[in-house]
Amino acid sequence: MTTDRGGGELEDDAQCADSIRGRIEGRLADDILKTLHQLSGGQTDLTQFRNRLVSILTRYERYVIAFTTTPKKERRRQLEQIEARALDVSEALRAASHDVRKALDNHGDEFEPEAWENWSFESGEPLPLKDPLVQRVQSAVAELIGATRAELSDLNQTKNEPRKVKQVALRQLIEDLAAFYASEAEGAEEIDRADGPRVHAGGRHGFLKGVLDWYDPRAYFSEDALKQQINRTLKAD
Repeated sequence: MTTDRGGGELEDDAQCADSIRGRIEGRLADDILKTLHQLSGGQTDLTQFRNRLVSILTRYERYVIAFTTTPKKERRRQLEQIEARALDVSEALRAASHDVRKALDNHGDEFEPEAWENWSFESGEPLPLKDPLVQRVQSAVAELIGATRAELSDLNQTKNEPRKVKQVALRQLIEDLAAFYASEAEGAEEIDRADGPRVHAGGRHGFLKGVLDWYDPRAYFSEDALKQQINRTLKAD
């Protein structure tokens, strides 16, 4: 994949999209643009072609950011570290003397701010107080340990399964480029009927491969793998 990416979730922030778009436009030199335009067999004005291609690649980058996940080995390391630290906290609180626990409780917020809004002395209900601080922490730590162990259990159950790399972004890019090619080729066919047939080297596959080879050559492992990915993605066509 390209190297100028960050991690995180899919963003709607216009500034982020503009930043990505600007980087892509900076990479799209005129000679590359003309080559890809020829591969598409398109008759669209070069400016329109550039704008649509840049829009497609901007969406690709944002999908890559959204669907990037932590590798399994690193995920396991982090979960095991969280579990170990949580167990240490749990044990330390359990071993603490009564006066130490009470001292910690005295520093905790004992009130439930939201609950006070609907409480009054006339209601006759008990004061809306939180559990003591140490008790709340012990409960939260126990919940955290259970969550990390559940995640580790899921990892153990899938450790012998074939590695499945999520390629949501690549599939979306293939769909977008295929639709782009189809619209460009349709315009070319209308001219062909008037001026005589012309051959556009590579067809749809050649156009998709051309874009990937320029923009993100590491998005696929081999030409055969790319053909299979294209066929699987566009099998409904």
